[in-house]
Amino acid sequence: MEKLSRTLAGLMLALAALLLILGLAAGTLLDLRHPSYLAALLGALLLLVPAWLLRRKRNALAARLQRLSPARWALGLVLLCLAVNGLWLLLVRLEPEGDYVVFWQTAQLLSRGERPEGSAHLYLCLFPHLLGYSGFLAPFLRLFGESTAVPVLWNLAFTGISCLLLFRLCLDWLGLPAAVTAGLLWCFLPSKMLYNAMVLSEPLYTCLLLLFLLLVQWASQQQKLWRVLLSGALSGLLLQMLNLVRPIAAVPIIAAGIWILLLRGGQVRDKRAGLRWGGWFVLLLAVYLSLGRAGQSFLTGFLGEEPARVPGYNIYVGFNPDTQGSYSEEDMAAFGEVLHGPGEEDVNKTQRLMLDLALERAGSVKLPRLLLGKLQTFLGRDEGAVYYSARALSEPVRKLCTVFSNVWFYLLLLLSLPGLLRLRRRREQGAILLAPLYCIGLTLAQMLAEVANRYHYSILPMLVILAACAVGEKEETP
Repeated sequence: MEKLSRTLAGLMLALAALLLILGLAAGTLLDLRHPSYLAALLGALLLLVPAWLLRRKRNALAARLQRLSPARWALGLVLLCLAVNGLWLLLVRLEPEGDYVVFWQTAQLLSRGERPEGSAHLYLCLFPHLLGYSGFLAPFLRLFGESTAVPVLWNLAFTGISCLLLFRLCLDWLGLPAAVTAGLLWCFLPSKMLYNAMVLSEPLYTCLLLLFLLLVQWASQQQKLWRVLLSGALSGLLLQMLNLVRPIAAVPIIAAGIWILLLRGGQVRDKRAGLRWGGWFVLLLAVYLSLGRAGQSFLTGFLGEEPARVPGYNIYVGFNPDTQGSYSEEDMAAFGEVLHGPGEEDVNKTQRLMLDLALERAGSVKLPRLLLGKLQTFLGRDEGAVYYSARALSEPVRKLCTVFSNVWFYLLLLLSLPGLLRLRRRREQGAILLAPLYCIGLTLAQMLAEVANRYHYSILPMLVILAACAVGEKEETP
């Protein structure tokens, strides 16, 4: 069983590497109409040279890093992260656009004790997860006033907390040099910095995801059963909170199940460890599902009708070969026709009808070409934040931000590959395997639904972890 587990872990890591390579190739080598992407890749390759030179001197660097305690390094990195990202927020002010307007206007209504009506109410019934982030913002708008500074400052706070969580996780898994590397890679990640100026949920749910990973890691270090079970219950709570903001909690849940059942190496046949992790997972599911039912009941009472349960429209868009699975006005118009026609403005009926249309569309498309195009959008570049910031940026600044965003993203992808190889060589069986598992799971999930560049935001810290693996100092398992 141990040999099978290690084989499966190796295959999983190979699949993660393959997806990253395909995404990188689709965004650069297979899109020569835009040579700027290839130039960004060359820039990232040039940055690998100093990274390689530093890696050769890792023993001397590690000795210097040890002069400061991990606590001081963590504090310094968080302060650096807040300073760098906060400076951008002082320089750039953005007004909400697109879906961000829905977040903002709904949060304003909720802060005043009002409920959405008319088309706004219908839209929230169709896409109820939008209420999650708006509901989070509402009490703070009531307390501090209806200023976009409130969500922006929360974005900055979540970015700083995520930096601390990345440092802690990499310190446990890989050692101090890797933890410092992860903190620096996160601090200067350009796209995350740009997104912080917007009213959006990505910084919140990504921070919750990293908290979940920390809980799993904490559970793996505990000897007392009650602490393991406490971690399971808290994990269920965190993932339900995440799901209310962005309905992707199934990805980390499935990833955790795969890791527990198949990828823990010699521990897979340890009955005592199996029972402990089995109890952890059962409690996670119990808390997650019970809170989910309670949340669904609350949303039904708040909206006055049951919100949609099936993302039929998103799957319909995801199989559009003309837009490579991205949003289009034509698909939204078709959605409106179904909603006001055979859907009879019944949100669940409408979404089920859209799912039927999605299945019809899926049967007539060339899937390999479509999936490659979607992978290009999802993992081929990291310039989505520049697109959303365009109105607030001059053309030279916009081009500069695009270049920096893509170069840094390609650097993360390139560093992640030796990181995955290092995990394979040390026959890793710990909770760090949840990082590549999440990358695989979210990527495959996006291949079935509407895709956009910003949807890979929560993969960025996973790439940071994998990139940090390339500098990890801990000995490899023989």
